[in-house]
Amino acid sequence: MVAAIETINHNQTQLLLFNKCISAIILYFQRVNNPSFMINTNSIIDNVITRGLSACLDINITENKRIELSLPAKDGGMGLNLAKEVGPVAFLASFMETKLIRSSISPIDNSLEQQTITTVLDIINTITK
Repeated sequence: MVAAIETINHNQTQLLLFNKCISAIILYFQRVNNPSFMINTNSIIDNVITRGLSACLDINITENKRIELSLPAKDGGMGLNLAKEVGPVAFLASFMETKLIRSSISPIDNSLEQQTITTVLDIINTITK
């Protein structure tokens, strides 16, 4: 998708497509995959996003610029969060929201449920330090 967006010759259109398409895909991907399996994948996702933004904006994106771009639009950013930061939170929200549905499919093992929550919270705490 990034390669297709890069072929468009209008930077604002590139940015709009990039923001809307990539954000939705990444958020879905993060919500359905346990973050303990996503650590290496998140780095790859973040690198692809940074490369795409760099091509759209025609600038070299430093770490500080990438953090700036993750700010909401009202604060001067694009709202494109890093996968490594949004992933665990998105997964935990989805995991908690779907408890009723999951329990209707099969009985929930409370110890496994708590272990998953604890693992994800540990990952979040590691990222936010």
